Amino acid sequence: MSSADIVIIGGGCTGTSIAWQLATRRAGRIVLVEKQGLAMGATGKSSAVVRTHYTHEALARMSLRALRVFENFQQVVGGDAGFRRTGFLALVSPRDVSALDANVAMHRTVGIDAHVLKPADLRALEPRLSVEGVGAAAWEPQS
Repeated sequence: MSSADIVIIGGGCTGTSIAWQLATRRAGRIVLVEKQGLAMGATGKSSAVVRTHYTHEALARMSLRALRVFENFQQVVGGDAGFRRTGFLALVSPRDVSALDANVAMHRTVGIDAHVLKPADLRALEPRLSVEGVGAAAWEPQS
């Protein structure tokens, strides 16, 4: 292709997602430029966890939408993304428990399955986990 309406630099999760979203909207001729190969940068080196634990509501909403795409990847995008639910824990010190409580409350208002776990609950979830110095944790079983 010698011309494009839209050029996207970077073939990681953000660049490829933007290209796919634009293509589904028939936004024009889209070219994705990547200096190495797809997912060869930070995306390929990430832990690939799809979580919804963010402190800003807009990011939490976007991540929930992304989680729904991964849950239904075959129907939405086509193919197998290899998505496997592992759950997500975010542990905080005792001084940050009130902030965590507020964050989890916000998550629940936007539809995220999130729970606050006390140290004893964490031990019940994972007996090998050391809870020394832990005030509480946010638990996302759907991530």
